[in-house]
Amino acid sequence: MSKKIVVINAGPRNGWNTDTLITEAAKGAQSKGAEIIRFELFRLEKYTGCISCFGCKHNKNKGHCVCRDGLTPVLDAIREADGLIIGSPNYLSEMTASFRALYERLIFQNLTYNIETPCCNLNEIPVLFIMTSNAPDSMYTALAQNYQQTLTRFVGPTNVLVSGDTLQLKDYSKTDWPWTVFDAEAKLKRRETVFPEEIKKAFAMGAAMVKMIGDIVTVTVDRPLGSYHPKYKDMYYPINYGYIEGIIAPDGEEQDAYILGVDKPVERFTGKIIAIVHRYDDVEEKWVVCPTDASFNKEEIMELIRFQEQYYQSEIIM
Repeated sequence: MSKKIVVINAGPRNGWNTDTLITEAAKGAQSKGAEIIRFELFRLEKYTGCISCFGCKHNKNKGHCVCRDGLTPVLDAIREADGLIIGSPNYLSEMTASFRALYERLIFQNLTYNIETPCCNLNEIPVLFIMTSNAPDSMYTALAQNYQQTLTRFVGPTNVLVSGDTLQLKDYSKTDWPWTVFDAEAKLKRRETVFPEEIKKAFAMGAAMVKMIGDIVTVTVDRPLGSYHPKYKDMYYPINYGYIEGIIAPDGEEQDAYILGVDKPVERFTGKIIAIVHRYDDVEEKWVVCPTDASFNKEEIMELIRFQEQYYQSEIIM
């Protein structure tokens, strides 16, 4: 059965930056056999953000927003999906109002206000969050990280793609007054040279999110059990570690993977993905692969990968 990926455009402009990147990410997911369900937030029936009715804080509505409007079919689709691709332009240092309306209701319906179990979402899914901005890529790093952390906690493991210094108009010379805050020539050059690479990255990230927990993958081992890190000579590998060819991670390199349950050095290994190691302080995440007849819990996984993950703020998602 093909996986269902919900794709959401929280921007108003067809054919421009946000629309282009989420469309390419969707194509990447489709290339791996996924079914795409797409929503255009600026073209839905009337809707609102969270109205703080607390209807979702009753057992019978747990994890479900009770407000019925144009966002209801979007929230229902996400609840049944195998992945989420959502993109928004940055307007005045924030996501669009349409994005925020959906974000409020998507997150709040899963927030329990209970310390022991703060989230009631029973269907964690991979998320690709795309932000575009006419400001430099690095200007809104903290904002993007905040969304990444919250989406990871309440929806599922989230990767981020930021496209900055974007082209806003085809011809800046036709504005009614000079937009002198921008370098039109530099923006056009970036559109022609950098943006095509971001399009490729969006496609690769869309394809990668389809291969997730439960899937069978083959890992090429470049750091076998018993070896040392090529740069950090004191880092010893007590397990096999490598990469999955053809799957591009958010750092632009092929997806890294830990191999558990194999007690000897190997060159290649085929097994199932059992977990995602999400790093809150790094752009990439690691996959955990083991034999199809093996099983590990979160505590066992962390103990085996601690040799490297001790240097990061990591969370294991299963």
